[in-house]
Amino acid sequence: MIDCILIEDEPIAKQGIEKHIGQIPFCNLKASFNHAMSALAYVLENEVDLVISDINMPGLNGIDFLKGLSKKPHFIFITDKAAHAADMYDLEVFDFI
Repeated sequence: MIDCILIEDEPIAKQGIEKHIGQIPFCNLKASFNHAMSALAYVLENEVDLVISDINMPGLNGIDFLKGLSKKPHFIFITDKAAHAADMYDLEVFDFI
């Protein structure tokens, strides 16, 4: 079982992604957050295998969230900005959608 969290500030996108994650039998959505700052506290206190995150969010963005973690779970970034694609190699993310 893969324990994951979702970080997405757009309510409609968040709802749709939560639904899709719920259809994956080996994926356990532990928590869902509107902002990366809320997710940061959770990740620091809980074991997480995978973070599925938007990049462009108010306050702390997804890339800075990842860079700030000392113990990094796998990451899948979801964004509509193709300009971030090159950064994904340097950050060693699992996937970029």
